[in-house]
Amino acid sequence: MIYLNEAEKVAKAAIKKFDQINILANGAGGTIGAEIGPFANSRKEVWYRIIDVNLYAAIDCTRAVINKS
Repeated sequence: MIYLNEAEKVAKAAIKKFDQINILANGAGGTIGAEIGPFANSRKEVWYRIIDVNLYAAIDCTRAVINKS
């Protein structure tokens, strides 16, 4: 995933600057705004994008930090 590559770059830069990472706060979250509409009428693709950002971005950030520590 693209998030893992970007997260690894950020983790590497943080370790280079601070020597270690002691705390990771994953704050990703959001919706697609008006595109989501009422749940009963929402499209599966919109939910996949929301889950992709809200869940997998946080997982990839955690993996990147764990693998660099």
